[in-house]
Amino acid sequence: GLSDNHRISSKYLKYDLQYRVYLPKNYAKLTDLSVIYLTDGQSYIESGEFHLVLDKLIEENKIEPIMAVFIDPRDPDNLSINRRNYEFFCNEKYIEFVNLELIKTIEQQYKVTTDPQNRVMMGLSFGGLNAACFGLLSHHTFRNLVMQSPAMPPIQNINQIYQNSPPPPLNVYLSTGTIS
Repeated sequence: GLSDNHRISSKYLKYDLQYRVYLPKNYAKLTDLSVIYLTDGQSYIESGEFHLVLDKLIEENKIEPIMAVFIDPRDPDNLSINRRNYEFFCNEKYIEFVNLELIKTIEQQYKVTTDPQNRVMMGLSFGGLNAACFGLLSHHTFRNLVMQSPAMPPIQNINQIYQNSPPPPLNVYLSTGTIS
C-alpha cells in the first residue's frame, strides 16, 4: 500500500516537506525492513508507478520486501514551487534533514532496520546528483546509491572529489538513458 502524504517540519531547512510511504503486503508480519528513499518521490509515483513495480518484484520473489519513502521536493502549501534545485546540489541542510529528521521519524514509526547497509538513496537527474552527494557527505547513513541519469554539471567537480577522496564504503548502481 501507498500512504497519503505525511507532512514533516524541518528545523534544518526551516520549512515543511511532505513524503509518502510504501509498505509491502504482509507488513504487519515483517520486521527490520530495508528502506529506499526516493527524491522526486511524486514523480516516481506518478510517472514511474514505482510502488507498483515494487509490488510486482516482491510478489515474484525477485527482491525481499522493502519499504519506500517518496520524498516530495515541492512546497506542500504550493505544489507549483519546486525546491529540488535548492535541495539536491549537495545541500548540507537537506542532508541533515534526511539524516537527522526524516530517517529518525521513519525509524520511530515503522518496522525498519537501522543498518546503513540496508538503506538506499535513489534519484533521477538532479536526484541522481543528490544521491552522489549523499555518497560523499553521508555514506555513514546510506551505503547504497541508485543514480538514474544523474545530472552532474551543477557540481562540476563532484567526480574529482570522489577521485581524490578515500573510497567510501558504497554500493552504487548507475544507469543512463532517455525517456521513450
